[in-house]
Amino acid sequence: MQSAFKHSKTVLFINAILFLSLSSCSTEDGSEPDNTPVEQGQSLTETDKVGLIWSEEFEGSNLDNSTWTYDLGDGSAFGIPGWGNQEVQTYTASSKNLKIANGFLTITALRENLDGKSYTSARIKSQNKFSFKHGQLKVRAKFPQSKGTWPAVWLMGANLDAVGWPNCGEIDLVEQNGQEKNKVLGTVHWKNNADNTNAKFSDEITAANIGADFKEYRLIWNEKTIKMYVESVKYFDINLNESLPFNQEFFLLLNVAMGGSLGGDIPTSFNQDSMVIDYIRLYEN
Repeated sequence: MQSAFKHSKTVLFINAILFLSLSSCSTEDGSEPDNTPVEQGQSLTETDKVGLIWSEEFEGSNLDNSTWTYDLGDGSAFGIPGWGNQEVQTYTASSKNLKIANGFLTITALRENLDGKSYTSARIKSQNKFSFKHGQLKVRAKFPQSKGTWPAVWLMGANLDAVGWPNCGEIDLVEQNGQEKNKVLGTVHWKNNADNTNAKFSDEITAANIGADFKEYRLIWNEKTIKMYVESVKYFDINLNESLPFNQEFFLLLNVAMGGSLGGDIPTSFNQDSMVIDYIRLYEN
């Protein structure tokens, strides 16, 4: 009897352990939990700090309002409905459209009815808070792959309010065409005073999944040239002169637009997609 009793207790103990183990491996609704490790943004190393002037690592859970502010709406408040590009989204400050977590900034475009628009997204800028002239700007990012999305990391002349666009100049470090997700673009815009026209120079690079994975995009800007790289591959190069407005301070902008002149047609199946930024780092040239 004693031996049988000990055996019975052993079986009960093992069954209890199995029950607890199985219980801990399932959720309340009976589904398997997601045990995928949470990806973390890359932290600054001692090597990364060499020559570093300024950085945004997107730590914590809130947007740093000493550096960033939101653009809101569809551009009508600025006299440019569709933000001057026939874009079809309205920008918000909602956590559905912008969040910071695990060292990443995520801007998400959603199919959502708001303010007479069918899509929402977010656009932030460092205007009147942070600007710079010349240097190496490094941005680690990946982009939405849904057609119709138009993500961008770009800069605008800090004298925008005084002289307007394109007189202030614009530097688009990286944009992605809404219909061609295997390429990224670099562009600069300015006003051609000789014939009073809007002028631009653009170039691109094409490669499989170029925007789908995290890559470092780099702007090298001095008084003579503007060059842009993805990792170590150059995709943009322009020589500057005194007639161009690129020898002054510029501020940063980050956004995901929908449709418009570069986004193009949006599939009816679109629900949401995101641009994710790991860091923005500014170095001496």
